[in-house]
Amino acid sequence: MKTTKVEPIRYQIFLKYLIIFTLTLVIAACQDDEVPPPPPPQNECQDSVSFSNILITPHSDNSLRFNLTFQTSEAVQAHVKYWLSDDSTQVKHSALSPASTQHNIDIINMIAESEYHYQIVTRLDTCDYASDIHTFTSGELPFQVPQLTLHNTALDFDGYIMAHTSAPGALFAIDHRGNIVWYQAADQLIKVHTLSPKNTIAVMLGSLDYIEMDYLGNPLRHYKYGMDFQTLIHHELLQTEEDDIFTLGIASRNYDLTSVGGSASEQVISDDIIKFAPDGSETWRWSLLDHANPLDDPNILNTRTDWTHSNALALDTDGHLLLSVRFFNQIWKINIQDGSVIWKLGINGDFSMNPDDYFYRQHAVHLTPDGDIMLYDNGLADTRATSRALVFDINENDMTATTTVKVELPDTYFSHQQSNCMMTDNDKILFANSVQRTLIITDLDGDFLWHVEVPRTFYRAYFVEGLGN
Repeated sequence: MKTTKVEPIRYQIFLKYLIIFTLTLVIAACQDDEVPPPPPPQNECQDSVSFSNILITPHSDNSLRFNLTFQTSEAVQAHVKYWLSDDSTQVKHSALSPASTQHNIDIINMIAESEYHYQIVTRLDTCDYASDIHTFTSGELPFQVPQLTLHNTALDFDGYIMAHTSAPGALFAIDHRGNIVWYQAADQLIKVHTLSPKNTIAVMLGSLDYIEMDYLGNPLRHYKYGMDFQTLIHHELLQTEEDDIFTLGIASRNYDLTSVGGSASEQVISDDIIKFAPDGSETWRWSLLDHANPLDDPNILNTRTDWTHSNALALDTDGHLLLSVRFFNQIWKINIQDGSVIWKLGINGDFSMNPDDYFYRQHAVHLTPDGDIMLYDNGLADTRATSRALVFDINENDMTATTTVKVELPDTYFSHQQSNCMMTDNDKILFANSVQRTLIITDLDGDFLWHVEVPRTFYRAYFVEGLGN
């Protein structure tokens, strides 16, 4: 029988380590009563909250919305993080669910026909917990949502551009790469949409409906013109922090126009400003016809069927109203208390301003984050066939209007009607060019930084920081 001989040196080394190991155990045992126990290991946190009954289902009427239900073993708040399966660098997050063991979370803001990974995340005390990673696939966009043509999407910006097509009607949001990541289809004509101070969307549908909704498509209020309103409204929905709504209504009166070659009773159509309370009741009305005389217009016989064509409202920093009177080429400031006209900006207005900065057929008056007045100067074919963004610093003490921003679009992007513009940063401007059906971001020199084309007509577009999640 073959035996193996242990070398003396190796045996001594083995014996040495055996003695050291035994002494270590003895010393540790002797000190158990003298040294406090070590803190619990971190992995004990991972066993405190578990996830079960996870079910994700697409919304029946929206291929870019999913509903996730699940249970947690503890009453906690939770949210979902999700990302494209082939790109984990762009992680998105859902809204936070209330503290409960039963959870129901809607997931929005995704690209159509794409595979996503998602994971449920929560926290209890100081410990974070995450579920296993699961997968879902988004659906196709419906026919109402336009297929964009991407010309330049190299600009990397945080946020989204929200626009709409009129018919077939669809609201949609575009990310910085030109992907449509959110939409709300409509079965009616969409005339205008605006964003409210509480991060909801106000939509004017055709000539019959107004609806306010959240980003999940849930209707928050819905009025029908002719039922809740006395006159047809148009162009604008300006929602206040108190949930009141200012809008523009059609106003008409008969005038004796025999002095200019008309009859003794000619109808002149102009505009009213109407304020509605949250319940839809009318609380204030102002008529432009109380502050302008059609007989002062030598061309009134030709212009009487749409004399003023007011098209936008905004609240100034002092709470008074700004009104864009398009066919007068003016912005009016109106006292919200007594209805008086405080001033007029533009041609034949009350301010000293550079004549080169007169605007024509303007749209979308609003305030910049600095409180200056910004508008889209459409231009006029026989006067200046150039569209541009203008920002005015208004000094009501010395009655001067100083142009602080003036960015012209190339003449090939002349948009004689509709359209709007807004600052997306201190040094960038979003143009929504309705006639050319393009969405453009430029720098302050007018250089194109981002540019996509929409195949169908639209009215306005807005830059939004988030989509409600």
